Amino acid sequence: MKINFIVDTNILVCAYDLTESEKRSKAQKLLDVLCGLRIGILTTQVLTEFLRALIYKNLSIKEIDFVQERAKNIVDSWNILTVTPILYI
Repeated sequence: MKINFIVDTNILVCAYDLTESEKRSKAQKLLDVLCGLRIGILTTQVLTEFLRALIYKNLSIKEIDFVQERAKNIVDSWNILTVTPILYI
């Protein structure tokens, strides 16, 4: 049986935070393993929170372009789970 792991927003943010090199290195290694084994899952909510967290860091236009490129690469290479609300009748 294959076990999948849903990645938290904090892991993504740490992986691209240029101010925390040790945390960034650990987060990137974890993401590389999960992606390489194809057992990592992201949700649409996590992607939205990730982009919002990075954009609120007052990034330059060049940095925003980098973040957008990273987000596109993530969407292209990860399993994305769309979170839908449960409707009660």
